[in-house]
Amino acid sequence: MRVGDVLDGRYEFEEKLGQGGFGVVWRALDTRMRRPVAVKVIRHDDGDRAKAALRFAREASAAGNLSHPHIVTVHDLGHSAFDDQQVTFLVMELLTGRTLTEVLRDGRPEPQVSLRWGRQICEALAAAHDAGVVHRDIKPDNVMITDAGRLKVLDFGIAQLDTGASGLTTVGTVIGSPPYMAPERWTGDRVDGRADLYAFGCVLVELLTRKRPFNGDSTPVLMYQHLNEPPPELDPAKYGLPPHLPAVVAQLLAKDPADRPADARTVAQWLSDLAEGRDRPPTQPIAARTEPGRTASVRPAGTPPL
Repeated sequence: MRVGDVLDGRYEFEEKLGQGGFGVVWRALDTRMRRPVAVKVIRHDDGDRAKAALRFAREASAAGNLSHPHIVTVHDLGHSAFDDQQVTFLVMELLTGRTLTEVLRDGRPEPQVSLRWGRQICEALAAAHDAGVVHRDIKPDNVMITDAGRLKVLDFGIAQLDTGASGLTTVGTVIGSPPYMAPERWTGDRVDGRADLYAFGCVLVELLTRKRPFNGDSTPVLMYQHLNEPPPELDPAKYGLPPHLPAVVAQLLAKDPADRPADARTVAQWLSDLAEGRDRPPTQPIAARTEPGRTASVRPAGTPPL
């Protein structure tokens, strides 16, 4: 693929924007609509890429039917022959801006800004969850602040329709980003929108402190931390946060999905209230677990604060 090539007789490549293990993203011109677009392309030249193409198609079916100001718009999905190979491609609105990862490299955002961004992420998740779509890879790299100042949630590439299935690939394979994966993602239990809320809780902690709640140096260590270790408590005085915000974060990062908020819309409202100075405890307190074999959702004494 080169600058000037035309995909599917319609999308003229102008600039390579990025390349990962399975695909390439190009800035292109939609010659039919005469508008700039982003085109993600995956070749089918080996088994792993073929599997990636299947996930790719799920991305389009998941995101293509979502219409929300904080979710990237999908314009087209197709399969085509290119350079004597079969490719799958996804056409999206072209965004310019910075991901939250890039924003955090420059420093910690103001708490009110982080709360506003958090509310917008939750509004996007609420729309997806209402449509039965679980994102499953919420992380700073998948949230962009556009040059116009609008937040967009990106990359539903491993999203699944909420059918109760625990995975997209073979048994024992976990797809996602280990620093942000909910405990049930590691154990193969049923995954629903509350897994996205857990991942969002990790992102929110990072926005507020520039530190991840779990920062193990390997995937096995991160798995252990997500499954067994409580996250550090947020120190409101240290970071200039509303006093009741740590309670919201604690619910988001509960090990048991049943102890998390029921839906993203509830969290969006909590964050909106906090951002506007209505600082009060979340209305859905964490319930201690007492069933046999379950761990109470309480913080062990001595857990260091962030």
